[in-house]
Amino acid sequence: MNSSKLRVAISTGQGRLHLMQSADWLAKSGVMVRVITGWIPKSPDNIIVRVASWIVGRNLTPGFRKRLEGCERCDVCTCSWTEFLDHIMRLVCRKVFHFKLDTFWMAE
Repeated sequence: MNSSKLRVAISTGQGRLHLMQSADWLAKSGVMVRVITGWIPKSPDNIIVRVASWIVGRNLTPGFRKRLEGCERCDVCTCSWTEFLDHIMRLVCRKVFHFKLDTFWMAE
């Protein structure tokens, strides 16, 4: 039997999924975990989060707080620019073209 440690990569998506607690549980169980996620601020209440909340029109603090929970044993990789571009694209579609991108891609 192979004695090497099990390795797992978890992608949390661009702000849509919160899997940090699952990743933390796996890491506590002895699995080597790499988490790929969007931007993680140093504090969920910093000025950038408040400005971003104002721009998108909803409070982003709870979602960022979930990203900061746990997973001290995980290797965390952030994809800040892709998340930024994703949110800008959704904002432009909603404000300029008056439709939500999520519903645009759904099949009828």
